[in-house]
Amino acid sequence: NRVSPSSVLGKIQFSRVERLLEQHCLNAFKSTTADSLLHERLGTWLPYGEALWGLYALEIIVLFLLGVLEYARLFLGSKGNKTERAAPLIWGLVLCIPSLVAFVYYMRLQIYVTRADVVLSAIGITYISLEVLLGLLTIATFVKAPAQRMT
Repeated sequence: NRVSPSSVLGKIQFSRVERLLEQHCLNAFKSTTADSLLHERLGTWLPYGEALWGLYALEIIVLFLLGVLEYARLFLGSKGNKTERAAPLIWGLVLCIPSLVAFVYYMRLQIYVTRADVVLSAIGITYISLEVLLGLLTIATFVKAPAQRMT
């Protein structure tokens, strides 16, 4: 049994994507935890007027929704990677869009933006960008693979 170069390249890409997903999963958990602690502290330190308390509550709700979204996105990416199927990977890439919007919101548009928010959001955006790039390469490998096996 001879191993084709495309399957070796595919396995290398799979392992890179899997390592990146594991790292980002840990980072997403740390980021969500740190941001929730930071927001809890900001609520007591910074002067939120009565009009801003609704936005503050909305920011906390969006933060927890981001945590759930990141978990679902990373689960789909890992599942697609392990089963070598393109559909879960594509859904994981689609879920990257709302994640990116949330990270940009926390980086630029929330009521009080701290350096920690900027750093954590920049790390999240970097991981998502790398995952999109490697995910597209992996999907291309999955789509090519059946055609190569028949010839």
